Amino acid sequence: MKDFLQKRKNIIIAIVIFLVSFLIYAFFFKSSDESVVLKKDIPALSQENTKGKELLAVLLSLNNIKLDEAIFSSKLFTSLQDFTVNLPSVGTAGRANPFAPIGPESGFVENTQNR
Repeated sequence: MKDFLQKRKNIIIAIVIFLVSFLIYAFFFKSSDESVVLKKDIPALSQENTKGKELLAVLLSLNNIKLDEAIFSSKLFTSLQDFTVNLPSVGTAGRANPFAPIGPESGFVENTQNR
């Protein structure tokens, strides 16, 4: 028995340190209020919810915004230019499987000519 303890002394010390540190964590640092994690009731958007009040106020203020349609017929708006670039839709963009390895088995042929 003594020979067994001598051979595995480091392993036994490591296990004891681990158990003691776990017990210290469990008793001193772990939160005792675990019911918050398991709580199923989610408060609805109500008058008591202050974040809900702020969101509701912002949404209601959006209703009061009035847009002057004369902007769209003004000379400045009609003089704006469209700088849209049309991209060609011909050809394929990229590989069929972008995650496939690059090499001879994937159909990629390396240029071996000297320059």
